Amino acid sequence: MELGSLLALALTLLVAAFVARPLLERFGETAEAVEATDALIAQREAALTELRDLDFDHATGKVGDDDYTEQRARLVAKGATVLRQLAERKDAPATEPEDEIEQLITVRRATRRKKPAPTICPHCAARITPDDRFCAKCGTKLRAAREAA
Repeated sequence: MELGSLLALALTLLVAAFVARPLLERFGETAEAVEATDALIAQREAALTELRDLDFDHATGKVGDDDYTEQRARLVAKGATVLRQLAERKDAPATEPEDEIEQLITVRRATRRKKPAPTICPHCAARITPDDRFCAKCGTKLRAAREAA
């Protein structure tokens, strides 16, 4: 190969590395942040499991009142610390997926159109909807009848 083509190849590789560097660094930072967040979530779940087990052991009489109070206070403090650390993280999920689904359901129910209750024709008492212009049974013009009523 010629010296010029080797230099062109070297320059191309150098430019490609320069362009790809920020993308690779961002990917590495994201992976590290996700791993740290996953570790905190695992600690939170472990603390909740320990609390549930402690409550069960106390309810069955395996753990006395004095030990229960001390251990519960320690586990609650540990859980609160983990929750604070999770809240401080930018990449931590703001809510659980179930909470997001419940919020979407609540919004959908609030914005859902309610079907208007059918009314009756003033002449024949047939069921009609507010959008009807004429009664389907007797043919009475309903807009005029509603304005007169």
